[in-house]
Amino acid sequence: RPFDLLGESKGGFQGSGAVLVCREVFWDFPTLGVTMEPIPPVSSTASPQHGEPVTKTGSDGGIRSGSSCASRASSSGQTTLATVHDKYTLTEQVIGVGPEISVVKRAVQRHSGKHVAVKTIAKDKCTERVRVVVTREVSVGKSLAPHPNIVPIYEVFESTRSVYLVMEEADCDLCDLLEERGPLCEEDAAGLFIQIATGLDAMHRMGFVHRDVKPENILITNGAMAKICDFGLCKSFDPALPDSANPLKTVCGSRLYMAPEVLLGKPYSKACDVWGAAIVLCIMLTNAPPFDPALSPPLLVEAIASYRYELAGAAWEDVS
Repeated sequence: RPFDLLGESKGGFQGSGAVLVCREVFWDFPTLGVTMEPIPPVSSTASPQHGEPVTKTGSDGGIRSGSSCASRASSSGQTTLATVHDKYTLTEQVIGVGPEISVVKRAVQRHSGKHVAVKTIAKDKCTERVRVVVTREVSVGKSLAPHPNIVPIYEVFESTRSVYLVMEEADCDLCDLLEERGPLCEEDAAGLFIQIATGLDAMHRMGFVHRDVKPENILITNGAMAKICDFGLCKSFDPALPDSANPLKTVCGSRLYMAPEVLLGKPYSKACDVWGAAIVLCIMLTNAPPFDPALSPPLLVEAIASYRYELAGAAWEDVS
C-alpha cells in the first residue's frame, strides 16, 4: 500500500484516534439566494443497461458515435453504443461511497487487464442540484490536461439508470490514510502538500478553481503520490485576467475547509483553494483542523470568519 512507503519517524504514522472532519459538503443556496451556474447535460444520448443494446445508424449508413459512450459497428452497418460492461469487468469490491447516490468499485479493463476505478451514479436518486454537480465533474474531468497530481477521468458511460465514470484507481484517500495511521511526520506531510499544491496550481493555470479541497478529495496512489479528485464544485475562469476580473460568488464547499470570504458570501478567487490546502496541511501534521469541528455551524463560521484559531497544544509539540 502506498502509505507503507512513507516514513514512521517520531510524529509520523503512530497512534490512532483519528478525527473524522471532512465528510460534510455544504451548500447555503436558500440563505444567500445563489445558484450553481447552469451547464449542459452529461450527454444527449443514453446507452441502455447491460444486456439492452440500442443501435444507431448514421446518415451514410456508417458509424455515428454517441456523445458519452464508446461505439462499435455491427455487420449491418449500424452502430451499437458500448456499455461499461462491454469494456470493463466491475468487481464487487467497494472502495468509496458517495452521499446516497454513488459508489466507487474496482474494475478491470477487459482488453488490457488494467485496473481502474468506476464510479457509478444512480440517476433516479439525482436531484437537479446533484445532476449539476455530476455534470460539472464529468465536464471538468474530461477538460483537464493530464497531470501527475490530478485524477484523470478516462471514459464516461451513461445508461438508462446510471452514469459511470472510469477513473484511475487509487489505494485510499488522504482521509482514510489519516484515520488509519494518525498524523504524518513533517517530511511526509511536506511531500504530499507539495504535490497537492502542484496539482492545484496546474488546475488554476488551466482555468479551473476546485472549491472543495479536503482530505477526502485527495487520493493516494502507488509511490505515495497525491492526486486531486472530485471536480463537482469546480468553476472555470480566465487565467489571463486578474482575480478581480474573475469574481466567484457561489457559496459552496465543505464548511470546515471554506475560506472566510466564501463563508461570508463575498466575492472570492482561486485563493480559496490555497486556504483549503492550508487546512489540509494542518490536519496532516496534527490529525485535527485548526478550527474546532465540534462547534455549531454558526459558531464555526464565526471562528473562521474572524480567523480565531491556535496552532498550539499537545498536537503541535512535535511540529517545528
